[in-house]
Amino acid sequence: MQVAERLVAGSYANITISEAEYRHLAAEVDAAFDKRSAGRDQEFADLTANRVRLEAESDKLLAAHFADAIDLPTLKRHQDRIRAGLADIEQRLREHDELHVGGRRYLHDSLRLPTDAHRAYAHSGDGSRRLANQAFYTRLEITEDEQLRPRLAEPFATIVREAAGGKEGKHPTSSDVACSRKTL
Repeated sequence: MQVAERLVAGSYANITISEAEYRHLAAEVDAAFDKRSAGRDQEFADLTANRVRLEAESDKLLAAHFADAIDLPTLKRHQDRIRAGLADIEQRLREHDELHVGGRRYLHDSLRLPTDAHRAYAHSGDGSRRLANQAFYTRLEITEDEQLRPRLAEPFATIVREAAGGKEGKHPTSSDVACSRKTL
């Protein structure tokens, strides 16, 4: 194994978090999402109620047209307004789902990755390692004296920092290679 490969593989041991750290951080993520979504739950309920109201209004207008109470141009005008309102509501409900359900899932998936990062990296092929490096790091710099200065990408920088209790010490800014050419 080359020096660079050994340095990078070793850096994955520094960013691996324990199952207990994962559970703790996942609980914090859930609590933050729950707190943030408390106000949005009312918005979601309002949007759902407005959708039901607009659908009922559409049915009444159609029944009124069939009973010859309103003419076709009036029906079309109101149905266009209702259709636009329903499209807006559906878009806002999709955004709500993407922001909260999708965001929560993304963070949980991101939290899960570093629980097995070192083992996964060690047992991966070159292509998978390259993808892992691109996902976990924004930069992997190896100095002339064969030390690694990695820069973690988000959200992993935050995850590792939080797992270390907010201290930067868990992921060192450099790593020495035990079998460096300079020490042979």
